[in-house]
Amino acid sequence: MALIEDLMPAWDVRKRYERLVRAPAGRTWAALQRYDISRNSSATTKALLRLRGLRPEAGTGVGAFAGSRFSVVGETPGAELVVAIAGKFWAIRESNALEPVEDAAQVSAYDAPGRAVAVWSFEVAPRNGRSVLATETRVRCTDDRARRIFKAYWTVIEPFSGMIRRDMLRTVAEMAEGS
Repeated sequence: MALIEDLMPAWDVRKRYERLVRAPAGRTWAALQRYDISRNSSATTKALLRLRGLRPEAGTGVGAFAGSRFSVVGETPGAELVVAIAGKFWAIRESNALEPVEDAAQVSAYDAPGRAVAVWSFEVAPRNGRSVLATETRVRCTDDRARRIFKAYWTVIEPFSGMIRRDMLRTVAEMAEGS
């Protein structure tokens, strides 16, 4: 079972993207670890993050971006990495309304009124000498009001969020295939 399943078995919003990579799982995992959102992502991804008030920081690995507010809350080396963050994603100055989630226990226990907690996984699985690279986002809101606000926000932001995630998958796949 995937770590994300253990960390957030129930959610209000879920989105998953996958990409077949023409490289073995080990090379794909290594490319994921080398990925630097400030250097390797497209200009579109960088612009979308800036519009949300998130400034990608230099550093490798998916946890080294967005002001380092994401915390690694689970990892199966070579297979899955899960990061988390919480707060009011819909706030005008989103980055000021977010807070790190320290560990897996805090993901489960997070219940601050009027907020949401999000987990974001990156998975690599072998498939016939190649690999599948996937990313999944799950969000759990802490109350009905937060759920209504988040779902309205998600309706607007999800296409752009999807662009960022697909860009990351494409870039990591290209890095793995070029290794």
